[in-house]
Amino acid sequence: MKQLLGSLRINLKIWLGFGLVLSVLAVISSLTLVSLSGVEGRVTEVVEARQPTLILSKELATQLQQSASALGFYLLSKEETHKTAYQQGLARVDKVIASLKQLPAIDKDTEALALVEAIDTDVQRFRALEAGLFEAAANSEKNFPGIAFANANINPITRTMAQLTSQMILSELEEESDEMRKQLLADIADLRYVWSNVMNGIRGYLAFRSESALTDMELYIQQADKLVVKISGYGDELTLDQADALEQIKAGAPLFKEHLKQLHTIHGSQ
Repeated sequence: MKQLLGSLRINLKIWLGFGLVLSVLAVISSLTLVSLSGVEGRVTEVVEARQPTLILSKELATQLQQSASALGFYLLSKEETHKTAYQQGLARVDKVIASLKQLPAIDKDTEALALVEAIDTDVQRFRALEAGLFEAAANSEKNFPGIAFANANINPITRTMAQLTSQMILSELEEESDEMRKQLLADIADLRYVWSNVMNGIRGYLAFRSESALTDMELYIQQADKLVVKISGYGDELTLDQADALEQIKAGAPLFKEHLKQLHTIHGSQ
């Protein structure tokens, strides 16, 4: 081999050397091109597939969070600006979900597509609650069942009690005054005052859920019962209107007490 190489002319050796170097460079260049092609493919996948998916996914998370926050602020403040922000945010959520579904990286990935579909389903289920939430925000009775119960079952009784005691006072003012009738008038006035305190106690309990308000009402109701017994003791001295009103008060008191217990159960558990 050495003799063969030694017998070659110098210029031929030079050309053979150049050829060998060029061959090595060609191999290296080919390997480099193959590597670059692989890198280009991965970059293309990231830029055209993964990056859009990542950007839209982050935008979806942001819009969902902002929409939920806007809804919470609206339910607390009842301000229309928050309601508008919530509705606009949810509209953007729909657009982002639609865009995600169209991405090849999502469309061709069964698991990813299932996740997006699940999110879309949850959003639509949430939308179904929207009307009820808005109605509850606008209507305190919907938002607080205790208030609705009180308006329907307790307030009418307390108003009736106030009207009946007022009628008894008006009837007494038509009678000729003496010491007994003055005392009767004072007792009826006390009864009306006690029932007005019961009404105020109901309002306080509905507003603050204070157990002390319930305790005060119990005391006022006991006082009202004692006054009813005392006024009943006047017997025939009562006018017909007073006697009739007193019977209605006696009939309404047990129902009021029963409804008050129900109110405590409803409003106290909210």
